Amino acid sequence: MEVGHFSAAELYAGINLSLLPTPMQAASRPIDWKTDSRAKISATRFNLLTASPTIAGTETSLGAMDELDHRLEASEWESAQPKPHRFQLVVKQ
Repeated sequence: MEVGHFSAAELYAGINLSLLPTPMQAASRPIDWKTDSRAKISATRFNLLTASPTIAGTETSLGAMDELDHRLEASEWESAQPKPHRFQLVVKQ
């Protein structure tokens, strides 16, 4: 995957890879989405418990949300495991 074209002066000064579309950025997106989903589940769970604790089926709903949250958490951890990356500087003529 090509990340960019840099002059010798830019390379000497240093390149901030966090600003570029790198393989690590692509790998982090699914983790971010799962984290966002977990936050939404947590907010929904909180709202259900505080605003509507007497609604029929609340316990079943909470159990389902907890199960989904646990699955997403496990998937986050699995996705976040370090993966080797290889970078190569290529001089173009």
